[in-house]
Amino acid sequence: MHPVVRTIIEAGKAYSAIDTFSAQYQLRQLKRRCDQQMAACDALLTPTAGRCFTREELGQEPVEYNTHLGYYTNYMNLLDYAGLALPAGLTTHGLPFGVTLVAPRHGDRALLSIARRLCLGLIDQPAPKRVGDPRYLDVLVCGAHMQGLPLNWQLLERGGYYLESVQTADCYRLLALPGGAIRRPALVIAPHGGATVGAELWRLPIATVGSFLRDIPAPLGLGEVTLSDGRRVKGFIAAAGGIDPEADDVTQFGDWRSYLNHIGSA
Repeated sequence: MHPVVRTIIEAGKAYSAIDTFSAQYQLRQLKRRCDQQMAACDALLTPTAGRCFTREELGQEPVEYNTHLGYYTNYMNLLDYAGLALPAGLTTHGLPFGVTLVAPRHGDRALLSIARRLCLGLIDQPAPKRVGDPRYLDVLVCGAHMQGLPLNWQLLERGGYYLESVQTADCYRLLALPGGAIRRPALVIAPHGGATVGAELWRLPIATVGSFLRDIPAPLGLGEVTLSDGRRVKGFIAAAGGIDPEADDVTQFGDWRSYLNHIGSA
């Protein structure tokens, strides 16, 4: 056995079963705090490693320098998080540098979506057009069905998963509908005086779309929405004539989440 490995293993003799359980309880407390912070963002972006070490350096201080290499990533298994490492170019010394995207467990698909755009941006290439999968329908949501909002479970329980955050073309208005236990917006077409509106694109198994439509109350429905990049997708939309005249125009906030944050802090 390598002497360094032996030293690491034999150090375990200094800890008792009580120490182990105490550490596990402390880890659970820390995980709850981390989960609360992660709930406020789509993903965490960190370096994969702070710097590179030579073989000579590792030979002199193997434990310390390996600890440095894992500074940004060692916690992920302990917290049961998903991680995706990506190349991010070269340092000024010509050495490789990488970044890691982090999300709670089962966040792999969301990380892959972010990574795709990040990698294309690094090589200054436009994103290729999506090829539709007949087994699924991509649905744009701009209100209570977005991540972390009250109706997001309706997508998750049907096997839906997040693809990406998007912007509509600049020909829409976002209205806050009055009444109801859950605040809801309506996206309406506005050929004159429209603006871009932030939203999310989700992918639903086609077999579950019918039950999803059944739960959408008037005046909302699924229609065609044009995105800022020219794509046309199915999404929540409402006919202007069916909107309650007391609905507030909240387009100036940019997206529904920003509007909710505004009224929550008002």
